[in-house]
Amino acid sequence: SAYWNGFVIGAICARIEPCPDSEGRSRLYIMTLGVLAAYRGREVGRKLVQSVLDFYEENKDKEDGGGAKQQQQQPMSTVDEVALHVQINNDDAMKFYIEGFGFEKGPMIENYYKRVDPPHCYLLSKKLR
Repeated sequence: SAYWNGFVIGAICARIEPCPDSEGRSRLYIMTLGVLAAYRGREVGRKLVQSVLDFYEENKDKEDGGGAKQQQQQPMSTVDEVALHVQINNDDAMKFYIEGFGFEKGPMIENYYKRVDPPHCYLLSKKLR
């Protein structure tokens, strides 16, 4: 989380999960990133994403997940990419991840979101190893 004068102004939530198409490998999955509107454009989001990437770098060779709380206890040493889903019309988010961190835009996934319009998204990913 990111704080300003004791108030939360931004947060990121990520988990280690099995790669859907690679047996025995895992990925860091960014579930959500949010920054209060008044604090956008001040590098808060960039620092939050960087904190996840830094956590990976500091713990990538550990067998215990680097101390992260995980449901399935995937070892950090099996992680080889970071990924997230972005709504197809969220050009700012795509630019943020692609230009700012080197993510690649993958396939469009139809009807990924259940309560959002449009419901389609892209899978963005970045190889870590």
